[in-house]
Amino acid sequence: PHGQRGRAKYEDAGGPSLAQIAGLLKDHATDRDRELASLTRAVTFTGVIGNADAHGKNISFLHDDSGRITLAPLYDTVPTSLWPKLRSTAAMAVNGQREFERITLHDIASEASRWGLGYDTAMTIALDACEQIERGITEVVTHEALATRISADVDRLLDAGAGRPRVVDEPERVRAVPNAPAATRAPRGSTARCGKTVRSTGRPCLLRVAHLGHCRSR
Repeated sequence: PHGQRGRAKYEDAGGPSLAQIAGLLKDHATDRDRELASLTRAVTFTGVIGNADAHGKNISFLHDDSGRITLAPLYDTVPTSLWPKLRSTAAMAVNGQREFERITLHDIASEASRWGLGYDTAMTIALDACEQIERGITEVVTHEALATRISADVDRLLDAGAGRPRVVDEPERVRAVPNAPAATRAPRGSTARCGKTVRSTGRPCLLRVAHLGHCRSR
């Protein structure tokens, strides 16, 4: 129908699903596992920032001369969930779930496993993506409300997710060690943050971590 033309890019209005996108990558990518991993990272990022505009027109492929494809870098990535009047549900369901606040790492890994990526592999990819996003908050994001929202969403995913959250029993003890591993995390549910001022933003580092070798606030 004419009234649906603008919505046909959304899965619930006849647009593509994640499984269909994964299917094209499986059939036409040179390295299908690498591309499925990229799609898993994209789904994780979309869920963390609450981007309800990640519809069929905002996911593209790059073609080489042989006709093989790779997933194009993400574009038009907007945290639409920050605006009450904008769409608040995912454009493509993740393991059947459309509500961002209900999407978990289990959903992401389960969705990816349906494409042919192993569940444990997908979980590791999603966890790594969350940790990279969390590191990026202090280096890139200058909007305080957005930084707070993304940090909270990363925490929610990590706290609800199964898998391998990297924890330590006493984060204060790790902070006292100058060369503590960069990826060491505080216990799940902890509100401990790095707290150092980040030079690029002038705001406190929000990473829910112990001492970080990658922290650029020093």
